[in-house]
Amino acid sequence: MKRLIIPALFIIGVTGMVVDLRVSAQETVVSEASESAQQKTRLSEEIEQLNEIYRGQLLEYRQAEKQFEIDRDQYEQLETLAAITKVTESAKEAMRLRAQVMLTYFELMRVSLIAAENIDLTLETAVLQRVSAQQNWLNTHQEALSAATQREEFNQLADTFIARKPEFEEVYREANSLFLLGELQSVHNELIAVADDMTVAATESGKVSPQAFRETERAVDAVATELDELWGNLTTAIAERDTSSFYQRLAADTEATYSGLNKVISFLKELLRQL
Repeated sequence: MKRLIIPALFIIGVTGMVVDLRVSAQETVVSEASESAQQKTRLSEEIEQLNEIYRGQLLEYRQAEKQFEIDRDQYEQLETLAAITKVTESAKEAMRLRAQVMLTYFELMRVSLIAAENIDLTLETAVLQRVSAQQNWLNTHQEALSAATQREEFNQLADTFIARKPEFEEVYREANSLFLLGELQSVHNELIAVADDMTVAATESGKVSPQAFRETERAVDAVATELDELWGNLTTAIAERDTSSFYQRLAADTEATYSGLNKVISFLKELLRQL
C-alpha cells in the first residue's frame, strides 16, 4: 500500500510585529479630529480581536497537527484501510485549520498596516496589495481542500502550500520592515517636536550655550539622514521583491538609528539642565 506523504506543516508567527495605530492625514478640523480618534479606536479594537482569534485558531491548528502526526504514525504501523482513512481525514482537517489561521494572520497584518503611523503610503499600498494576494490564494486553497477527497489530492495541495512559503515569508518581511521603520520614524518625529519646543524655551531664557544647540541639531540631522537611507533601501527591496538581505541587516541598521535618537535625548537633557 502506498505510503501517505504529507510535507511538514508550518505557521509563520506574528511575534515581533510592531503595531502602532495610524489614521489618514486630515485637515485639522475638530469634527475630523474626532472622526480620526474614533477610527483609531476602532482599528485598535479590531487588532485586539484579531489577535485573540489568531491565538485561538493557532492553538486549534496545533492540536489538529498533533492528531495528524498520531494518525500518521498509526497508519505507518498498521497500513490498514481504516488507518489510511483516518489519517487522510486528520490531514484534511489540519490543512484546513492551517489555511484558516494563515488567513487570520494576514488579516491581522492588513489591519495593522492600515493602522500604522508614519509609514510611506506608496510602500503601504504596495504591501497591502500583496497581503490581499496571499488572502486570495489561501481562499482558493481552502476551496480546493473542501473539494478534495483523495489522499493524492491532499499530497498535491500540501506541496503547493509549502511551495508558497517563500511568498508568505517575503510579505511578512515587507510588512514587518514597514512596522519597524514606522516606529522609528514616530519616535524621531516626536523628538524633533520636543527639541523645537526646548530650543525656543532655551533661546528665550538665554541660559543655554550655542554649542548645545549645535550638537542637538547635528544629532537630529544625522538621525534624519539614517532614516531616509533606510526608507530608500526598503523601497528598493520591496520593488525588487527581495527583502531578505535588508531584513537581515535591519536590526543592526535600526540599532544605529536608535543610538542617534539616544544622542538627541542626551542633548535635550543637557538643555533642560541649563534652563
